[in-house]
Amino acid sequence: SKQYVETEKYIHLSVDSFPENFNGWEYYFNLLMSQSRYEELKNISLKALEYFPNHAIVYFFIGYSNYSIKNYNESINFLEIGLDYTSENLDLQKQFYLFLAESYHSVSNDKKSEIKKIIKSINTLQSNPGPKGYIKLRGPENFYRIRSGNTGTL
Repeated sequence: SKQYVETEKYIHLSVDSFPENFNGWEYYFNLLMSQSRYEELKNISLKALEYFPNHAIVYFFIGYSNYSIKNYNESINFLEIGLDYTSENLDLQKQFYLFLAESYHSVSNDKKSEIKKIIKSINTLQSNPGPKGYIKLRGPENFYRIRSGNTGTL
């Protein structure tokens, strides 16, 4: 729609002008995800990784976009790396585990031991809820922004 085109133009300008400002990247990720533009999401997320190598959400978007375009091994690679940065956001950690399990399942049934380990981790996280103020994620069609205090979709 015309609204998305205009929004994307301003987000792109923001990211190009202020690449060290994570908010612009996050809006860009959400816009591309809401339109199922996964190849572009992968490329933009990889570019953001140059500026934010310690941000779990960047790894999530790279992993999720690779999963969405059936690059399961790449998805596993980035999700496993990014998982190390999720310790303070248990809801995000759950999303990492869910897409890791889906990616392992899509690659091969030989990875059942990995999937069982991931499911056990998810169950542990569910029985130990995270700190207040974090937004619970839902499926990709209802993706909610992850940072504390942001409660809407783009």
